[in-house]
Amino acid sequence: MIWKLVVIRCRLCIWSTKTGDGEKEMLSEGPEERTQDTQIKALCKQLDQKRYSGSKDGSITEVNVSPCPTQPCQLQKGTSYSVNVTFSSKIESQGSKAKVYGEILHVDVPFPIPEPDGCKSGIQCPIETGHSYSYLNKLPVKSEYPNIKLIVRWELIDDQGQMLFCWKIPVQITS
Repeated sequence: MIWKLVVIRCRLCIWSTKTGDGEKEMLSEGPEERTQDTQIKALCKQLDQKRYSGSKDGSITEVNVSPCPTQPCQLQKGTSYSVNVTFSSKIESQGSKAKVYGEILHVDVPFPIPEPDGCKSGIQCPIETGHSYSYLNKLPVKSEYPNIKLIVRWELIDDQGQMLFCWKIPVQITS
């Protein structure tokens, strides 16, 4: 079994596994997880305790970080990783801006990305209510980053300063 992705948003932990007979999605909500996997239960519970508010103006359909065959994602220094988020909007917005953070010891450290403008990252602007969008970007891992385990939080903010989406994923930066 290979862990494809863990996404934490709005007190909801979503992940997928790939097995020999296809892909299966599992859900786990807050402290009453509905799963037998103790590692994922512990991760969901730990991240849920932060009570992160999540997305108000959109909902995520799918998140793909590539390559990321295991959890936590092993991010090699000097390499860029592809990020693809499919989401639907609950509001209209003329534009959007991405913000990426590394959560280290409860401190948000900004991660610079090559293109923070969502309208230049696969989203057809203006953003319309009820439409589905595919956001595409890169997460470059700089050589000067330390070897560390952390949580990456990726937000897309609308033109009113509200979140279109927000997701988190555990990573480990390696040499």
